[in-house]
Amino acid sequence: MNVWHILWFGMLSAGLAFCSKQHKAPVAFHETLLGSPSDLQALVEEGNRVVLTWRMADDTNVAGFVVSLSDTLGLRREALVKETAYGIEESSLTDEGFADSTWFFFLVSAVDDSLFQGPASRLDTVFVF
Repeated sequence: MNVWHILWFGMLSAGLAFCSKQHKAPVAFHETLLGSPSDLQALVEEGNRVVLTWRMADDTNVAGFVVSLSDTLGLRREALVKETAYGIEESSLTDEGFADSTWFFFLVSAVDDSLFQGPASRLDTVFVF
């Protein structure tokens, strides 16, 4: 056997011995910093106003929320709500050029002081007619 074969076999054996342990990937930056809003509800009230409400299990590090409004054509608007209240009222949707008889989709994410956006809530929809 050649010396190079012995060295190569030794390095391969050492690599397998040291690399055989299961390693966990590190936690992504900010992954555990903000929670996800839950129980998002969008309700249509008179005048085609939509009232959004949600809950936060843990509001540690929450400085506000990002509210996303979409329709079947795509994202219409994202608004930063610099309050920690768990609700917002979208003023008249039809006054801003939105068509009647439209499905609207809402998502809410918490943000911290650096405006890092945490995981989004579950989607909620309303039909404005």
